[in-house]
Amino acid sequence: MGFSWVLGGKIRLNWHGSRITFLSLFIKVFGVDKIEVLTEDREFVGKYWLQYLQGKGIRFCMREKKSKLINHKEKEIAIKSLFQDLKLDEYHYFGTIKIYDMDLHLTSSRMQDDYLIILSNYEAPKDEILLIYSKRCKIETMFKVFKSQGFNLEDTHLTKKDRIEKLLALMAIAFVWSYIAGEFYEKIEPIKLKKTR
Repeated sequence: MGFSWVLGGKIRLNWHGSRITFLSLFIKVFGVDKIEVLTEDREFVGKYWLQYLQGKGIRFCMREKKSKLINHKEKEIAIKSLFQDLKLDEYHYFGTIKIYDMDLHLTSSRMQDDYLIILSNYEAPKDEILLIYSKRCKIETMFKVFKSQGFNLEDTHLTKKDRIEKLLALMAIAFVWSYIAGEFYEKIEPIKLKKTR
């Protein structure tokens, strides 16, 4: 089920439909206490999913779409409008809001071209929530490298599950080795960053 998501998302609905099953299996094997905080991107939202996590006592912080409509002061507004006064790189803890039939904590930061809007089901210092969520960047970097920046996983013609599993395991080892090597050489001679704008 996870492979369809990594390999281009052609069966993405299958992945979304099996999140609870997948996490239930993880909990059965490792225990719910092994999950400190579950971070999620904007695609992984939904009332039943979040209520499942809440029912299991799993702390989460998830990114919400800036266009998400919420009821605020008896008016329906886009959630981003709560943060339109934020300056670049500023963050603000709004408090709790009613969303997905739950009381969730709302934090946001203003980025160059977007808003980073985070919902969490636990209270923490406002900068801590953003710091925890920012750890997802390493995951996104890995996916980007796997898909288009070097590994080109989506170009594979493998169809057998066991071969795909072996390929992913090999790629994960290669990625970690490259990451560690990069950190090592960064200490010797800082890597020059390319300008993206």
